[in-house]
Amino acid sequence: MLINAVLLFAALSALFEFAIVMKLKPRTRLRILGNDNKVRLIHLIVFVINISIHYGTVVGSMTAIVAALASFITIPLARWVSGYIQSYRSGNGKLEHYKPGLIHYNYDQIK
Repeated sequence: MLINAVLLFAALSALFEFAIVMKLKPRTRLRILGNDNKVRLIHLIVFVINISIHYGTVVGSMTAIVAALASFITIPLARWVSGYIQSYRSGNGKLEHYKPGLIHYNYDQIK
């Protein structure tokens, strides 16, 4: 029965994380989702928040760990739905490449 609580709270945490990411402005969201360091920071923030809330019991600690693992599914899901902007450097300076997801943004929405 405890595993049900762990999975439920982890799913709620993942749903909340997805909702927060999708509430960001399109350009901000796409740039965050395209930056590996910012994605790692999101995973870390999710883990730290969950461990600070649920610390003290075995079930709570397991919930925080499973919620952090669910974050590894949530971000690729957000990328798939929203797409992302990947920045890279070339000889001419910084370039950006927009990779659309299920939601297609036009240039005016992401400039």
